[in-house]
Amino acid sequence: MYARSSRHTREPHHRSYTLWLILLLALCIGLGYFFFSVKHIGSYLLREETYTITKGMTLTSLDTALGWEVPSLQYRLWVRFFAPDVTLKVGKYSASGMTIERFLTDSIAQPVHTDNTITILPWWNLYDIDAYLTRENVTESGAFLTAAQNIDAYRDTYDFLQWVSSLEGFLMPDTFRIRQNADAASIVSTLLDEFERKIAPAYRTLWDAAYDTLILASIVEREEKSSANKPLVAGILKKRLDEGIPLWADATVCYSYTLPQSLCTPRFISEHIHLDTPYNTRSTKGLPPTPISSISLSTWNATLNPTPSEYYFYLHDSAWAI
Repeated sequence: MYARSSRHTREPHHRSYTLWLILLLALCIGLGYFFFSVKHIGSYLLREETYTITKGMTLTSLDTALGWEVPSLQYRLWVRFFAPDVTLKVGKYSASGMTIERFLTDSIAQPVHTDNTITILPWWNLYDIDAYLTRENVTESGAFLTAAQNIDAYRDTYDFLQWVSSLEGFLMPDTFRIRQNADAASIVSTLLDEFERKIAPAYRTLWDAAYDTLILASIVEREEKSSANKPLVAGILKKRLDEGIPLWADATVCYSYTLPQSLCTPRFISEHIHLDTPYNTRSTKGLPPTPISSISLSTWNATLNPTPSEYYFYLHDSAWAI
């Protein structure tokens, strides 16, 4: 009885030991496969297309940002332990026939092209342009404003800036191609170059009246969007100036508060229209101290050649009373 009982007692222990060996072997195989799947991430073949890297992307999030169909956990572990040491730069990069590892080591060093396209609209002010360039991942927030406010950096190049305190009004709107990673100062120079080309020759002939004309043109730009009506509006505003009547151009009110035009709403204007500031043309006679926006060439020409009329006021579609 004792011997038989002893044999039966050892058999369950033997089976338990075998089971643990099987589980350990399975775990080792699973971990080995997982390790292989992590290390293999770098060999994943990318689709043949051009990938765009924008500001804020990191190597850890690149798979999600660029739509790479790789296991998320394995990719992050691969980045942690096996990925090459690279610095991501904004740009467009080709991945024709490349693995992830080769894309990071080879393609990242060779952008497909180095140009961006930006479009600056005529009625935008400095704050609009800064917000737009930030949204488009062209510059960091505030970078354009900082560059534009450093007016002394541009005076030696552009003689029309010698006696002014702001670049507002001189930043010519249009569509431009700029290089990837262009700094804010070079973008400012690009817009000033366009003013030099389109308006500066006529601007210089006006002598002392030039800056006042530019300020008035910026008000016309904000007050009236119809090219056909701009000469008439310019004529009305000029007549009020000449006769010493406040302009009552509500579009000027917001400029004291350093706002982009999108925030210069009818409600904001109505809440601030009775506050006395240099840019409130209801409470202050004459022109504000500076232009309030960029201007188009057509608005400049309309202001140079205003249409005389018997009118002292004008109406326009409320959709434009931003």
